[in-house]
Amino acid sequence: MARKAVKKKASADGRFSEKFSGDYAFVKHDMTREEKTAYRAFDWTGLDLLDCIEKRVQENYKVSMAYDDYHHCAMASLTCRAVDVENSGLILTARAATAWEALQLLIYKDRVLLLGDWTAWHERDADESDNWG
Repeated sequence: MARKAVKKKASADGRFSEKFSGDYAFVKHDMTREEKTAYRAFDWTGLDLLDCIEKRVQENYKVSMAYDDYHHCAMASLTCRAVDVENSGLILTARAATAWEALQLLIYKDRVLLLGDWTAWHERDADESDNWG
């Protein structure tokens, strides 16, 4: 994967930030039955979830949510736009029946299953994904 940094314009407070500019790649993983069971038992509060999202935004990750027409469900994604970090150029996604659950599942994958390092799942090759998880 080609990796390069591009300077962005100065923000309102005069800071410059570098942004990953290259080929992005999706992190693919079908959650196992055990992982799905553990997720359903995980006790989230809205503030816990928002705190995790805030941390990722501060680390130059982009959080996105949309309806996935192909899978007929909600999708949430984290895109690592930071330069020279383990997840540079990677996109982690989660799909669920509702946007809120997709967001919860995304952060669960990021913080609990992968402990913030997506490279282990990125290096595995997954041919097809189901529409949940």
